Amino acid sequence: MWRVSVCAVLVVMMGCGDASDSGATQFQFGDENNAQMASVNNDSGDDGTNDQAKKQDPTGDDPVIQNPNDDTPNDPTDPMDPVEPGPSNGCGSSEGSGTWELEHDGMDRAMEVHVPRGYDANQPTPIVFNFHGRAMNAWQQEMFSGMTPVADDNGFIVVYPEGTGASQTWNAGVCCGSAQANNIDDVGFTAAMIDELESKLCIDTERVFVVGMSNGGYMSHKIGCELADRITAIGAVAGTMPFGDCSPAEPMPVLHFHGTADSIVPYNGFAGVDGAPASMDKWADLNNCGGTEVYFDQGDVTCERWTGCDAEVRFCTIDGGGHTWPGGTDFTFGTLGYTTNDISASEHFWEFFSQF
Repeated sequence: MWRVSVCAVLVVMMGCGDASDSGATQFQFGDENNAQMASVNNDSGDDGTNDQAKKQDPTGDDPVIQNPNDDTPNDPTDPMDPVEPGPSNGCGSSEGSGTWELEHDGMDRAMEVHVPRGYDANQPTPIVFNFHGRAMNAWQQEMFSGMTPVADDNGFIVVYPEGTGASQTWNAGVCCGSAQANNIDDVGFTAAMIDELESKLCIDTERVFVVGMSNGGYMSHKIGCELADRITAIGAVAGTMPFGDCSPAEPMPVLHFHGTADSIVPYNGFAGVDGAPASMDKWADLNNCGGTEVYFDQGDVTCERWTGCDAEVRFCTIDGGGHTWPGGTDFTFGTLGYTTNDISASEHFWEFFSQF
């Protein structure tokens, strides 16, 4: 059983915490006075709220998820095109799950590593980094996103990094908290984590992915811009591109989720910060994309993708969705808004990443 303080996840998973940390950022999302203190028990093994959106018959009225490189609906029984793995130096190692620590820029840093069931130390394995939001931590992000069972079911390693500060944050440019104020090199930390993992586990170096929530979503976009030579594709939930120039070394595939009723990181942006549609238009321009088409439409979720891109860009809008992880665990009693179960962000991220 995990016992979670709601203050740790309220107001962007960014607003609670000590006053010195929250005051360091250049702008504040939401009203910290609205944070309500409570606690809730949650079974770490329960992933029942992560209902995957179904791939259904295209001849009826049901939604269809299509292969981005094919005009015909996906057949789940068809094998994917083979991907040539790039083995890391850690192949043959038996290092396991748990808290991994490393030093970076004179600071002790940490990450929670989950090695999936059935891991083969001689088989190059994909890896997904999953960055928490402001004032959250790694195990809360594991609960919030429900990605660990997806990793076990699909055979990828998932890593939940820890931010810095008393109220943990990431330096994603203009956001957030003490990490931004102290100019912490979190992109460099990400590269150091990749190096550490590649030295101790059998990592497929051609299949390294990043996702994040809120401040962690901002971080995911930043990593996509600045570490494209190490990262295969990125995803984000409720965190946009707030940091100026983006010049990835290579075209970067992107999948973004955002709720239209997000009161913490507004869907259409605020105060000079791009909203979700503008951010995705930027990625479409960077990847030389053409027009858009809807590939998933179910309940309150509509997902579109751009066509003719150098690297694919996808954008899922949750009508009425709050500052929440689609299909994830809502242990804030709706304080952060509505959580849809019409799609699982964790499942859909992997469906997107697995094509690479």
